[in-house]
Amino acid sequence: MPPVIIAHRTSPLDAPENSLAGIRRSGELGADYVEIDVRLTRDGVPVMLHDGLLLRTTLRPWPVSWVTAAGLRKARLRKSGERVPTFEEAVAALPDGLGFAIDTKAPDAADAIVAELRNQGRLDRSLLWAQSERAVRWYATHAGDEAAEVALLRDAPTPDAIDRVLADAVAFGAGAISAHQSTVDEAFIERAHGMGLKVHCWFQDQATQRAKATLPLDGIVTDWPVEARRLSHGTGSQ
Repeated sequence: MPPVIIAHRTSPLDAPENSLAGIRRSGELGADYVEIDVRLTRDGVPVMLHDGLLLRTTLRPWPVSWVTAAGLRKARLRKSGERVPTFEEAVAALPDGLGFAIDTKAPDAADAIVAELRNQGRLDRSLLWAQSERAVRWYATHAGDEAAEVALLRDAPTPDAIDRVLADAVAFGAGAISAHQSTVDEAFIERAHGMGLKVHCWFQDQATQRAKATLPLDGIVTDWPVEARRLSHGTGSQ
């Protein structure tokens, strides 16, 4: 099967990253899933943000963990003026036919993420991702049978690191991993598949995507979803 196409950070070349507009745009670009990042406010509300600081995306010099959900409503995303979306708003904005790949930046957000996905009937279309062992284990135990996937995210640039990430993914109960673009190849993918793990790769530049999009990956995370689909699925120009 060809890989699923996952729009990285809500297609930041076409819309503000981690925005409701970006979720909609990712669907228009033909992605199968849209990747979002989730953190927690001081009062425990999950919100859609990549960085621990608001500065880069909103110009507000606040750590996300210091601000309340109400205070965060004063911030606006650069480029669009859209408010920083809550996770609840993000789930409500997901178009039919599009799924989520949720990079859980705050391990303590896992419970609230799963609760909201269940509440809105989207858990079966969600890939639950985390770098944190605690979050991966929690997802595997509490949502693994309902979610589309639980994955461990970790760069593994050396042979020893590759050994560790594969072993840890299995030990933590994950069903997938993310492989760094510099190390993913057919041998790596075959080894992971032999351990029961799906393999995704975030292509950070177009040159690498063009060189490796035809590998037998399970998912491609990309800022160029139209090109990724054309290359990996063998479709014509769009």
